[in-house]
Amino acid sequence: MSETPEPNPTLWQRIDRFGRDHWVEVVLMIGWAWLIATSFERVSRTGSHEGRLQLAYLGVALTLFFAFRHRLAEELRKQLTRLARLVALLGIIYGSFNYYQFDREWAEGFDDYTDIIYYYVNSKYFDELGYTKLYEAMLLADREGPQRVVNEVKVIRSLETYKEERASAALSVSTAKDGFTPERWESFKHDVDWFLKHRIEKYGTGGLKKNFFVDHGYNPPPTWTLFGGTLSNLVPVENLKWITSVDLVLVLVLFGFIGWIYGPDVALIAAIWYVATFSSRWPVLTQSLLRFDWVVALAGGMVALKAGRQGLAGGLLAWSALSRIFPFIFGVPVVAKMGWDWYQTREISAGTRRFLIGGIATTAVLGTLALGYTGVDGFATGAKNAVKHSSQFSSQKVGLGDALFFHGEQTRAEMRDTPCGTLERMIGSECVIHGDPEAVHLGEKPYNPETRGKNGIAGKGVLVDLIEGDLRILGVGAILLVCAYGIRSKRPLHQLPPLAVLPLFVLTNPSYYYYILRLVLVMFHAEDLKRPSNVVGLLWLFGMEIVSHTLILQTDPRVERYTITGTLSWMFVAYFVLVGGLMAYELSQDDKATASDAPAPA
Repeated sequence: MSETPEPNPTLWQRIDRFGRDHWVEVVLMIGWAWLIATSFERVSRTGSHEGRLQLAYLGVALTLFFAFRHRLAEELRKQLTRLARLVALLGIIYGSFNYYQFDREWAEGFDDYTDIIYYYVNSKYFDELGYTKLYEAMLLADREGPQRVVNEVKVIRSLETYKEERASAALSVSTAKDGFTPERWESFKHDVDWFLKHRIEKYGTGGLKKNFFVDHGYNPPPTWTLFGGTLSNLVPVENLKWITSVDLVLVLVLFGFIGWIYGPDVALIAAIWYVATFSSRWPVLTQSLLRFDWVVALAGGMVALKAGRQGLAGGLLAWSALSRIFPFIFGVPVVAKMGWDWYQTREISAGTRRFLIGGIATTAVLGTLALGYTGVDGFATGAKNAVKHSSQFSSQKVGLGDALFFHGEQTRAEMRDTPCGTLERMIGSECVIHGDPEAVHLGEKPYNPETRGKNGIAGKGVLVDLIEGDLRILGVGAILLVCAYGIRSKRPLHQLPPLAVLPLFVLTNPSYYYYILRLVLVMFHAEDLKRPSNVVGLLWLFGMEIVSHTLILQTDPRVERYTITGTLSWMFVAYFVLVGGLMAYELSQDDKATASDAPAPA
């Protein structure tokens, strides 16, 4: 007699049953992981994009299978589904090793130390450094110590003005050391020297001179500083890996809950996308500090809404917004739908009440704690710094503003030599060259007014600023559109946050790595592959990765990051038009079906 399964099995019972029913898959996965760990040779970061490209193709194949498997005979469908899941799991294992370039030493260490220095050091010494004194304080500390870089760094960026300055002049008048007690200064010097020593031993001083001290420093809001600073002060720099691994735990927990609530197929497709996406190439899990908490909270909010845990969902969406500010927009369609339901019934449902309480309570608690940690000045300077930082345009940006002025350039020379396009002429503005006339004294290429009318990254940033007002109007329209669709379509609440990617794309130009948020679009589409819009949308999302990695692997070796981000921006435009059109068509068909099912009038 066969064993009767428990009607409500516990988690451990489910794991035990899975092990007994799928022991062949478990053995194959263990063997596959062992083979990769012992036989695969290290690849470069560029080489790892070949693996990501193949995983993106696997994502396309899995999407097509899961979308059309219902046409197969039942027994064949079951067997092929089991096989497809095994292939997906093997792909995820491969993708995880490829993510770390099949290099254990690199996985256990850090990337180029830039990101972790910013986030660990500045959050740990935020009381003394604020948002603007990191570079000067590091160089002053190095001057008193081994002098690893202070004599080589000639130019640094002022984090007050974002303009580049001569390092010697900036240090001669710097007050960066004044806020430290002697004990804290010695601790700061120790941490800085530890990072510089390890960074230089592995990569030399080139990147420190050309990139590190002219980047844009430390920029998270005070609510992030509360968590980052607390962890940084708890753990000495020598044990840094313990706290940088928190992100990995958060991501693994997230995918576990996606599998539990959405089902294994959605979790597998989402995980394949995650190890394939161009947006996950940097920052790297376990090599940065709390850089993924916001996207885990965002996707976790969707999972909680689907599970009917509205209070938890409100708290998670609030956490995401407090950690990075811009994710607040993902809660707008949800609140709009709840507001509409209240308007229709004049009653606040229990679910709405729990959602609002969860969001408000999380905001109040974290905001109060952060206020105590950074003070009022931390919030004031944090807000000012956020505005200043978000206004900076670079080759890493993805958004509607980026798309409008991208003309297919592949090299810096092409960027500088691209004539003004139609849109530039429509807004009646000259293009601006890449060089900055104020930077001539720093030894950069002299400013030549005769070349004005050519375009470069700096010039594109100026042009994006010129149409900022128009983009805001379009963005407000996009917000109203997604809220109206969310109300009109009667979609469940957990499907509403991904709709806000549209206004986010219109209103802002985040760096490409923030588009790891496409994970919520993957979940949105993979949940119901019976809808044509979801099949097309998911295929298009994997197509973005195919194009991104192909550009890296097959174009001119001088290709600029801007070529990839500009192409992604236009692919987003096509995505919104194509998928949005299909969703509108499906809504009209749903309306017709509803009308035909309505009882005839008496």
